[in-house]
Amino acid sequence: MRVGGQSTYGLPGFRWFAINAMKSAFIPFDERLAIIGNVIKPWYADQLKA
Repeated sequence: MRVGGQSTYGLPGFRWFAINAMKSAFIPFDERLAIIGNVIKPWYADQLKA
């Protein structure tokens, strides 16, 4: 596995990493879900459309 510009993962792979990292964050569950639903998923949806 490589990271960044030399990655074998595309944006969908990094989206998966970001969501799973947020699921493991040390903040309350409701806040984690809000960040995933209101920040991470919309940002990646917008990037994947472009």
